[in-house]
Amino acid sequence: MKIELLIVVLLIGVINGCPQWILYKQCDSRWGSNALGTSKSQTICSAGCAMSSVAMILASEKILINGQTTNPGNLNSWLTSNGGYSNGDLIIWDSVSALGPISLYAYTGSLSSSTLRSYLDSCMPVVANVRSGSHWVLLTGYTSSSTFLVNDPGFNQNTYSYSDMSWFVVYKYGKFASEQLKGCQEKRALLETAKLA
Repeated sequence: MKIELLIVVLLIGVINGCPQWILYKQCDSRWGSNALGTSKSQTICSAGCAMSSVAMILASEKILINGQTTNPGNLNSWLTSNGGYSNGDLIIWDSVSALGPISLYAYTGSLSSSTLRSYLDSCMPVVANVRSGSHWVLLTGYTSSSTFLVNDPGFNQNTYSYSDMSWFVVYKYGKFASEQLKGCQEKRALLETAKLA
């Protein structure tokens, strides 16, 4: 029964045109020991769950970094070099909008289960805070209104309960995000012009 339900959920994603979400592990030997941002004490393995979740989104949406598939290693380097971290190792969620047609849609401590499922049905990438606020995961679907499928970069877990989630980061990908980014850039240009006048 569980396998049949999972197949139905996966088929819904394929029919809706959602990407096949890539799974990265933050402790992968290719990048796990790298310093997270400019931190002197944190590595990607010890504290890179949020950044690794965003790397999964970018890789799944085929957004490249310097012509290469995005992964936690090259995203960490890009964020470090492009002002993508605050306080050395805290990801600035919208910094990745500079890489392509993706933008931060919402950062909120409260989303109803129905709204969250609606976002997932619309193929909007969602990163959720779990484990009493200590960990971030990429949501990939749901099996019920209270059980959500995840790509967990740090633990061997593929579901979390809605009640385990406390914060949500929602992205918008595609034409809407490109138009939104262009609009923001035009507004910034107008503000800069107004400052000069």
